[in-house]
Amino acid sequence: MSEVLDTAYEIGMSLVQGVLPDNRPEILKKISQTDWSTEQCHLYHRFLFAWAEHIKPSLIVETGTDRGYSAIHLAMGRTSAKVISIDNRSLCSDQLNALNVPNVDTITEDSLKVVDRFEDHSIDLLFLDSLHTCEHLSKEIELYVPKVRPGSLVFVDDISMTGEMAQGWARVAYPKRSIPKLHVTGFGAFQV
Repeated sequence: MSEVLDTAYEIGMSLVQGVLPDNRPEILKKISQTDWSTEQCHLYHRFLFAWAEHIKPSLIVETGTDRGYSAIHLAMGRTSAKVISIDNRSLCSDQLNALNVPNVDTITEDSLKVVDRFEDHSIDLLFLDSLHTCEHLSKEIELYVPKVRPGSLVFVDDISMTGEMAQGWARVAYPKRSIPKLHVTGFGAFQV
């Protein structure tokens, strides 16, 4: 197993075990307290914040914006990083843009259609959380991994949400680890 994967696992498990203090800005803590949907995502949002703080990335790409809470945790974990969040639903981009986080840009399009906007080896952290099918996850991995800097991690959310996602996760051919209890529907990391 790689040292980077081990470190991600240790940070995740420290959060699950309640060992790490919550050092996020108050705005992020408030989101976690007031939004019912973030209660089940609280730990993995904290993990995204902590990981961005830890690795000090320049470029973070997220596929699947939804409400934008993952993106703002990544962005506030490293305020000098550029975070690009991709979702084909304009409502999701609108919600994230309304949060006015200066280092976040949104792309309202299918993630598979915009991969060429990124240079090879330019992405320091990739977070895959878009269409939850085995086929889509496999295609995102195929297309986006060449854009990720060698040695970096790719996070995959909801790896046990459905049989299809479990199958997609099982197909990942890179060194990988799941981080138990970080998210109710599974969370994994693999190293490029």
